[in-house]
Amino acid sequence: MKVPSPTFGSPAAPSPTSSPLSFSSERSPSSPDGAEQPKSSISANGGGRRNTMIEEEASSTFVAAQSDMLFQSYTSTEFADTNLVVHYPAQCSTSATTSRHHQPATFQLHAIIISLSPLLRHLLALPPSSSSTTTPPSTHTHQLALTIPPTSTSTTHHAFSLTLALLYSPKYLAFLTPDLVKGVLESASLLEMEYAVTYAKQRAEDEIKKVQVREVDKVKEWFAFLTSRAVDGKRGHDGRASPLLPATKTYLLTVLTTHITTTLAAPVLPLLTGKATLPTSTTTNGIDGSTSDSASSSTTTNAATTLKQFVALLVGLDFDDLKTVIESSELSLADLDRYNLAKKCLFERRKRKSTTKLSRNGEGAGGEEEIVGMSFGIEEKGKVRIVLDVKRPRKSVWKVHE
Repeated sequence: MKVPSPTFGSPAAPSPTSSPLSFSSERSPSSPDGAEQPKSSISANGGGRRNTMIEEEASSTFVAAQSDMLFQSYTSTEFADTNLVVHYPAQCSTSATTSRHHQPATFQLHAIIISLSPLLRHLLALPPSSSSTTTPPSTHTHQLALTIPPTSTSTTHHAFSLTLALLYSPKYLAFLTPDLVKGVLESASLLEMEYAVTYAKQRAEDEIKKVQVREVDKVKEWFAFLTSRAVDGKRGHDGRASPLLPATKTYLLTVLTTHITTTLAAPVLPLLTGKATLPTSTTTNGIDGSTSDSASSSTTTNAATTLKQFVALLVGLDFDDLKTVIESSELSLADLDRYNLAKKCLFERRKRKSTTKLSRNGEGAGGEEEIVGMSFGIEEKGKVRIVLDVKRPRKSVWKVHE
């Protein structure tokens, strides 16, 4: 299998500060006239530089050979001394886990390499009775077991395998596809691999910024992933909740909200603020049927189409996500324009709900109504708010007949 070239090369070996053969003014024992003379510094320094170049070349060759060996060790499992049994969440429905009916997956690894993960290093240090599995004894020295938290819904078998591979070589970053970014982000956070989390976060940010206004499902998937609980009672190896994933999700949620309220909203802001109007009709001039205002209204027509897509995007979001976008300070709208946009979105949501006959608590039994309000006389920002108004069911009135 030919591996794509990694995004970054192997780290260069540090150059030695001095060579054992490097000297400048060492004196010889004696000279014909009895005076001590310094040795030639030119030839000595030249030899030192040559030896330094040889050492750097040898170090570079060694690092490259070591990188290739580590890259191949993950797949060949030669000299593996550790069995890691991983239990995936029941809600993972990838082909790899579904075919095994969510049975545990076993990885044959090398303890010295996986100890780069603080969590796995902690498991390796535990007594055998604490970290061993119920599987029969094998020739491997270490028997480890790891359960993926139920909240890690994106941690598939493929994503976790790739994360383990990153402990062996950064070359495996070339296999990080967009559909694995969320899973690798969760897996790397669980294993407390900060460099992998940093890279996966950058890839996630790039994917978020690629989302188009018509891709409602992608926006909902990112909101669902970023607003879900990162830790479900799962503690790190030192007893503390790992801050990697919650902090990363908070940052990416800000990136997603900013992308919607700035990049995706930019084409429709003239229509929302009244600086542009929707095209109504055109005037025909000439024999060829050309129109006088067709060129000037083409841009507005495109903006009108984008406005429909933008409203459809907001309408398709969950209530909390819609509230985040509408009330975001990044959305460059005046209070009245923001209020009208929120009102339009809630109207479309109620119309869709009545069409599909969907209700949170059942029709005719109270439920919750989404309403928008705007405060007056308040100097600080954020006057427009979307809230849920709880409708309590009316009590039954009993009439007693005599």
